[in-house]
Amino acid sequence: MPEKTIPEEAKNFRDRPKRQEVEIIPVTIWERDIKNMLNGADEQGEESKPFMFKSLRELSTAIYMGKEKELLPLLSELESRDYKSQQEMVIAVAAEMYKFGQNNLTSRELEHNVRQYVISKTEHVINEMLHYGTYKDELYLHVFPVSTLSDGEKLKLLRNGFKQLATQLKTSESLKEIKTVIGTSWIVAQSPGLMQKLGFTNDGEISKEEYEKFFAYETRKVSKAHIDKNKFLELYLPKETD
Repeated sequence: MPEKTIPEEAKNFRDRPKRQEVEIIPVTIWERDIKNMLNGADEQGEESKPFMFKSLRELSTAIYMGKEKELLPLLSELESRDYKSQQEMVIAVAAEMYKFGQNNLTSRELEHNVRQYVISKTEHVINEMLHYGTYKDELYLHVFPVSTLSDGEKLKLLRNGFKQLATQLKTSESLKEIKTVIGTSWIVAQSPGLMQKLGFTNDGEISKEEYEKFFAYETRKVSKAHIDKNKFLELYLPKETD
């Protein structure tokens, strides 16, 4: 049989950038953020449309970093449009921001940009995956967007982050009252066995009230797990070497 020839287009198929294998920023998130920008204008006593687009430029140029040449003309065109209402503007602008991301960045690229932007606005960053907040004698671990990272990458960041946190728990004066470390995330729900291997006790799915207050836009199941501070230190505090 004659040898089959593979079209050049087919040969290059695997090398093409994949677009949005995982949805990183749903259009509903853009709608929420744009509404918040408009509310911010009211609080600042500024005109809503100019304030919103100024805020949107700051956010979108960070989220779509490297695509400013294509993005900025789009933002100018959107701002120049006449909208019948704020609701119409919110829906139209959110749809264009969503479509731009779908067409111009891979899921991994977009998630990386989102993660770096969130990190720049976040206190108590541990590493590229983890940050925390405290309430009374509890420390709450939170996860940055990492859905496009491989399981191996996530596990490495998780373990390294735990070691860094253990050092902070041991040495930081501001964390001396902490008694319990709590993880609340879709990762806990997705991998309860992993959390047990990491020393945590699984507490099950969070309440409806917690979903509404803290995870209103999370479409995945979220669960909680905890570990005693002393046990956490025993497992993850780097051992001193002579």
